[in-house]
Amino acid sequence: MTDLSSWLLIFVTGVLLGLFFFGGLWATVNHLRQARYPAVWMLGSLVLRFGLVLIVFYLFAQNGNWQHLLVAAIGFALSRLFVVYRTQLSQSNKELDI
Repeated sequence: MTDLSSWLLIFVTGVLLGLFFFGGLWATVNHLRQARYPAVWMLGSLVLRFGLVLIVFYLFAQNGNWQHLLVAAIGFALSRLFVVYRTQLSQSNKELDI
């Protein structure tokens, strides 16, 4: 694998992790109103999302190359901006329908 493609793969992995983490958070919060046991849903979602992110970041850190960890973290942070933008856009579209 070329150097550029490995960096791109690491960045995309960070983005996908962020989409999983923040998208999962958004889905969990939306589901809490209908949940019979909201605390269990919130705790279970947190453990699942946080656990997966920590495992993948740990694997990047084990590589010994801090730049890989940094690139994945940048992708993770950028995906947060995307999820916030999409959820605000979705919320404003719901308000227009009312």
